Amino acid sequence: LITTCKKVPPGTDGGVSVKGTIYSTLAAIVFSLIGFYVVMGTMDWRVLIPILCGIIGCFADSLIGATLETKGLVNKYVNNCTTGILGGLLAIPLCLLF
Repeated sequence: LITTCKKVPPGTDGGVSVKGTIYSTLAAIVFSLIGFYVVMGTMDWRVLIPILCGIIGCFADSLIGATLETKGLVNKYVNNCTTGILGGLLAIPLCLLF
């Protein structure tokens, strides 16, 4: 569990695993590379911004799942929308800084 570091059964809201973290990181890298190249038409170090935001969004999803979702305050859809929006909002200042 992301909040307590205790072992939980697979599928538990807020649970993280090494395999899941690796796959989500790879997904952030692949989709960021493709998306960046399609939108920008080139490739440079700024592709690290969407990669970083994707990884942070993954952990934010687990954190919201472990705290708000398990208490019934949000559902999976709200969690996914919230973390997607958070990732985008995080990207804005990073893009303005770099």
